Amino acid sequence: MDQTIGVPTTKFIETSKAFRKHVPEEVHEWYLGQHVKPTSQPSYDAFQYYTRLSGRIHGRNLVVDVDIGSNMWRLMNLSSTDSVNEWMGYHSKKLIHQEISTISNITVPQETLIANGTFTLPKSSDPQYKEWKALYIPELEIFVTDMKKFLTEYKYEPFLRVFSQQNFNTSKSAKQQGEKSMPENWSQEPHDREIMRMAAFGAGRGKLTMCVREYEHYMGDEAASYVFGGISQTELVPFAIIAALRQRYTETQKRGT
Repeated sequence: MDQTIGVPTTKFIETSKAFRKHVPEEVHEWYLGQHVKPTSQPSYDAFQYYTRLSGRIHGRNLVVDVDIGSNMWRLMNLSSTDSVNEWMGYHSKKLIHQEISTISNITVPQETLIANGTFTLPKSSDPQYKEWKALYIPELEIFVTDMKKFLTEYKYEPFLRVFSQQNFNTSKSAKQQGEKSMPENWSQEPHDREIMRMAAFGAGRGKLTMCVREYEHYMGDEAASYVFGGISQTELVPFAIIAALRQRYTETQKRGT
């Protein structure tokens, strides 16, 4: 997934590589917009102010909402394209007035919750993660390494890695389960549990580009039916959280050099 050049980090291009000759390469656009939906009475309810990542995977309109203040996320399926989020995240941010599209034919899609949960930024007192290194998504058993450095210092952006601990028995060592140990420090060596990593490609500070593990899926009752590749909807969650936090740190000028 790659940020579009020349605009704020709010539009991303996802390119799914073809696994086989008969599996077409697909390109999808994703948008990152901010929304305010306060309750009628003052409250601390979640998702009154949140960042939304919206796009499509294999014909499905999906969104991930990230409430940074509440450390919460939710993954939803929409009945149609979220044109409001596309306008909020991308079209409204163009610098040339003539290029800003008007808001027309806006429809509010029906939302169906798929999954929701929390994310944790461990403090330095947490013995499991020294120096507030990782971001953890417990419901998905996904953790993001070196998150603090990624957010606060530009030079560490290329070193972000995302791992899945799903079906991993934490009471046993990786070796006992026939796996490689999780890397304590950054390494360019691939890992079976790595599902996402930054890919700077020498582009420097302006872009957010990530390589994501893709999967083969079958549409139909038989494996011989239509095959398509691409990322899973679960992988959208860590990407949305990373993008939302990065945007917030940039807007509030908390990002260092």
